Amino acid sequence: MGWPRFPLPEGHCYSNALHPRCHRGETLWESLAISGAQRRLIHVWGRKEVRPSGDYDGATMEAVGAVQRAVGLPVTGFLDEETWGVLWVGPPDQLTAPSSVD
Repeated sequence: MGWPRFPLPEGHCYSNALHPRCHRGETLWESLAISGAQRRLIHVWGRKEVRPSGDYDGATMEAVGAVQRAVGLPVTGFLDEETWGVLWVGPPDQLTAPSSVD
């Protein structure tokens, strides 16, 4: 595994939803994790509307939903453990690009 471990307890996620298991970036550690995910969304997934603020805002939730749609996950917009792993692997076109053999 070449990506950082999901930083929340099992069954928790990053989201702007009001739920006891959803985290928005209230603590420094949450904010740093969200900011890292936002940077992946921008630089790897091309989601230029996202800003690396460390706050799980609407633009982040929409971008996460787009990533989920692209890889065939249920589209929730919540950054859960499965979606976290996908962010660090990269877009499907990077995973299935044919290699050239001479």
